[in-house]
Amino acid sequence: MENTQGFFISVLAVSDITSILLRTTLVILQYANMTDKYSVLCKARSFIFGLPSGISSFLHVAIALDRYLRICKNNSMFSKWRGRVIIVVMSVAFIGVLPKLFIADIVQKNSSDNHTSLVCKISDEDKIIYCLPVLVLCIGIAAVLVILYGRIISTLNAHFKRIENSLTTAEISGNLEIRDEQNEQKSELSQRNILVMKKTISIFIAISVTFFLSYIPFLITYMLRKSRDEISFVISLLLYNISSMVNPFIYAFMDAKFRSETKNLMTQTFLKCGFPEGTEL
Repeated sequence: MENTQGFFISVLAVSDITSILLRTTLVILQYANMTDKYSVLCKARSFIFGLPSGISSFLHVAIALDRYLRICKNNSMFSKWRGRVIIVVMSVAFIGVLPKLFIADIVQKNSSDNHTSLVCKISDEDKIIYCLPVLVLCIGIAAVLVILYGRIISTLNAHFKRIENSLTTAEISGNLEIRDEQNEQKSELSQRNILVMKKTISIFIAISVTFFLSYIPFLITYMLRKSRDEISFVISLLLYNISSMVNPFIYAFMDAKFRSETKNLMTQTFLKCGFPEGTEL
């Protein structure tokens, strides 16, 4: 389970990091007026801007489906097919963003002082035609995640309750032989494992909620905006970028080895700064 989980988390982290790096580069090119001069750069900007977001969206579904199959159905199919799952995710995201190559282009823009300039944009009509299905798809994905994680939490709670009942029954009986003690230890271990899984699932839910709460408002303001400088669009883009920057650190701290190495590094740093040994971090 951990290997598959770590694999998907790594891909998701790479997707988020790539997304923020590409968006930063594209903004620099935009303010250098490069994307407003060359049609190829204009189309590439629109396409590249949307691709990582599509990959992240479908990766959230893949992670939730993997957790659901393992916990609710005891099926480890994704561990055998995880490479192909990533290929499918990237292919679907690629196809979903492909229309941007045809609807984004350089057009003339007339300003209030009768000055004509060239800008890279998608027409308002094409933007709504393209973004509306994407918005519906995002809401659909969010609904699927709610259903999957709801079933997962329900299954974990049922397992936890059964273990608690078995421990209570053993205590009431008063006949704790060696085998019963071993069973109790196994039950307590299972209890701890379920608590760990619930904690991990809670983190995944928080990450998914954060992603869609930052992406959907950005998508709506992008669809309805009349100018790239509209304050609502700028704020939604900022929140979306912050989400992409923070998420990889959250993914990293979900890895036990990374947490351990980070704690050791911080401990050594604190000691070198003069903090007494044994200081709690």
